Amino acid sequence: MDDRAYKEKLNVPLPGTPARLARTFLILILWISYTFAGPASAQEAGDSRPARLVRADDSRHDAYVQNGALRLHLRCDTRCCIDSIWIGESLLSGSGIGGYTGVLTGSTWHASTACQSPPVLSTSGDAITIRGIRFAAGHDTLNETWTFRLSGESIVWNVERTLPGPLAVDDNAFPAISVSPIGRFDGALLDNGGVAWFRLFNDTVLAYGVHTEGATLWSARDRECLSLKSAAGSGERALSVSKRGETATCAFSTSPAEMRYRFDAGTHRRRFIRGRTDVWQTTTYPEGTYRATISLSAPDYRGKFGRGEFRGIDGDAVTSIENTIARLGVIDSRHYGGNSWHTPYGPICLHEQYIARFGVAIDDSNYVRGYRECLDFYRDHAILPDGRVKSRWAYTDEDAAPGSADSLGFYEAQWGILMDSQPDFVINVAEEFDLCGDLKWLKSQKHACESALDYMLKRDSNHNHIVEMATRSHAEARGSDWIDVIWASWENALVNAEVYRALTLWSGLERVMEDSTRAGAYRLFAAGLKEAFNRPVRDGGFWDPDRGWYVHWREPDGSVYGDNLVVPVNFMAIAYGICDDAARRKAILRTIESVMQKEHLFIWPLCMFPYETGVGLLNVNYPYPSYENGDIFLSWAEMGMRAYAEDSPEIAYRYCLNVIERYKRDGLAYQRYLRRTQEGAGDDILAGNASAIVGLYADIYGVQPRYNRLLLAPHLVNDLFGTKLVYMFQGKAYDITLNGDVNSIGADSVSFSARGEFALRSDTVGVAWYQGEDCSSGVTLLKPATASVAVVIDHWGDTRTWREQVGREGVRIDHVISGLVPGKRYTLEVDGSTSDALRASADGQLRFPYKSGDDRVHLMNIVPSIRPVK
Repeated sequence: MDDRAYKEKLNVPLPGTPARLARTFLILILWISYTFAGPASAQEAGDSRPARLVRADDSRHDAYVQNGALRLHLRCDTRCCIDSIWIGESLLSGSGIGGYTGVLTGSTWHASTACQSPPVLSTSGDAITIRGIRFAAGHDTLNETWTFRLSGESIVWNVERTLPGPLAVDDNAFPAISVSPIGRFDGALLDNGGVAWFRLFNDTVLAYGVHTEGATLWSARDRECLSLKSAAGSGERALSVSKRGETATCAFSTSPAEMRYRFDAGTHRRRFIRGRTDVWQTTTYPEGTYRATISLSAPDYRGKFGRGEFRGIDGDAVTSIENTIARLGVIDSRHYGGNSWHTPYGPICLHEQYIARFGVAIDDSNYVRGYRECLDFYRDHAILPDGRVKSRWAYTDEDAAPGSADSLGFYEAQWGILMDSQPDFVINVAEEFDLCGDLKWLKSQKHACESALDYMLKRDSNHNHIVEMATRSHAEARGSDWIDVIWASWENALVNAEVYRALTLWSGLERVMEDSTRAGAYRLFAAGLKEAFNRPVRDGGFWDPDRGWYVHWREPDGSVYGDNLVVPVNFMAIAYGICDDAARRKAILRTIESVMQKEHLFIWPLCMFPYETGVGLLNVNYPYPSYENGDIFLSWAEMGMRAYAEDSPEIAYRYCLNVIERYKRDGLAYQRYLRRTQEGAGDDILAGNASAIVGLYADIYGVQPRYNRLLLAPHLVNDLFGTKLVYMFQGKAYDITLNGDVNSIGADSVSFSARGEFALRSDTVGVAWYQGEDCSSGVTLLKPATASVAVVIDHWGDTRTWREQVGREGVRIDHVISGLVPGKRYTLEVDGSTSDALRASADGQLRFPYKSGDDRVHLMNIVPSIRPVK
């Protein structure tokens, strides 16, 4: 059905028709008269509170509802609908239908816009009720009651639908909200952490369906948001975001069981369809009454998307990248990866270790919660009994090795057994735990992660601490890692680097879970792997002393391949701490940078020089540079920035700026960039194209979540001094100020400033500052009432010195100093006055109260004492 026919079915006047122009004019006149006339106004003159208005006129069959900037005009004659939606002075629903209900049966839509008779309007307090909304659906008549009420900052729309008998529904609007033109919004942020990015809604008719309960449409240009939240209730909720002509529609559904997808035949996993909007499979609803609740609001754009004050970088572009490209890998709830839902066969690669790390820069609790649920789904369905982690999932089975795809869509790739799925699952679980801090959840993943690691450790047949792939030679023409059509085999440096990372992370978490046996075993293997990795190639390792970099793989006969400076291999060796030789590290990075400057590349390619002939899929990788043999994949940008940040942050910063400028030019809406032209190519759009922004946050700003604290480890350049970030971590807002030498983090009216690396945690006990990575040494202020407190750490060693300023007089603050020598005597000095000697407790803590006498800055010292303890 084309756009014109569809609108005629819903009795919608087409754009530009006299009826539409007349009605729009009438809406404006009525709105003015209702808003400013008479004593029934929701606000008294001079009241500065946000407007709250509920008005209904049964004789005119219309009503108005307003809460703050959000206004709705309801039409309640035989066309029952939200006729228009406004935010401030902006009209969002230019098509004449802002909201409606309906069902699709067969090829026919039956909707509230074609009622059998006008419904009845009534008001009560802050609510409007519309009863008797009856419209045909096949041989039956649906009967609905709508209620609109004001609640907090929202307008809550309740829909009650009664079916007289069973009804097979091919598509549902229960209810639907439409905006037009679609181009006024950038997209819809989804409550599962994903995004419906309207740049990719590049057909006249299409739809994207997901299992989530809400969406927020936003416009960066107009600084406007429209939030739609479906309240939890009985039944399974789902949402489709569709486009028809220039209208975007968010259609909600409630069904007795989880809704399944209509396409494709035999798989039924396709979330994104073109040419039609019925993304969901036909659902039969039994006779009865069904209820849906949608909350509409217009949240403040800055409050919703504000990330702070940026210096030396385009903050709006950073925000846009994290709201668009970075989220594209969220195909659906419980389905996260690095490939886009827009990709024709919709793949997810479970062999990508950076999906959790995206959450550092996305900084959205929905993403963190959703990915935790996704990892549970992978644990339960993608891991085989022997610990093998299937490497991929997709809409279809076209990419699967014959016989490997299961009914849920997990499979082994046609290109080979991609072994990096094993460590990458563990890395993602570990880094997700740092984001969420949920120890119970971590323990639920313990067996799965151990199985995944043990599967790999068993693949060390010669006991040299380097694990082996499923293939012994490139001649078998099968891939084994992310670079899937380069035939890396046997002892693969890329996979082993990830195994090392997984082992080091997981051994630490085994200690957190109090399993010292497992922790020790994994730590021991990691140490052996690191030593073996760094051996020269002639001695069985990956280091090529003649070239000055690490090779990609070794085969059983001792031959080495990928001796062409493969960028992910060498970046990971540095970033993961395998290469701890400063001279080696600098030599590798210096060589890469010299090639970058020579070729004027805006970001790093997969390899700096050509692979050997015949070690990859010929028709895509040759001649060099082509595809995985030399083209540019942005997914590894964060790893590069991590590698450069410590010694050369200015280089990491420069390439981040390059990526941001490229985003402004083309949206980064490609799979890769061609080495020869640096132009975008490939319709498989990768969320990894936002990787440089992850590097900005994690490696340059140094925002590094840890499961029980927020670590700050910046590597700044002068242009970034003065940056102020607002960062949400585990439900708490942290204010981060980056000034170069001395930086600060604050939460709950308490701020700490210090040099170097440090961490902060704010919880119900108090606000704790920790020195560096070590969370055993620091100071905790135990809930300092309502006063603001600013602390500057001057020195933290045997003597601990800090300056402290309390915002008002007479406030008692209890201090706990940790990391001291148990039983040792210490003296507290405040502004030069010395207290009696105090003794550290058996766990190395010292507690003392301090009551502020005024708001001056007070100098405090904790020093080892030679005085006796009283």
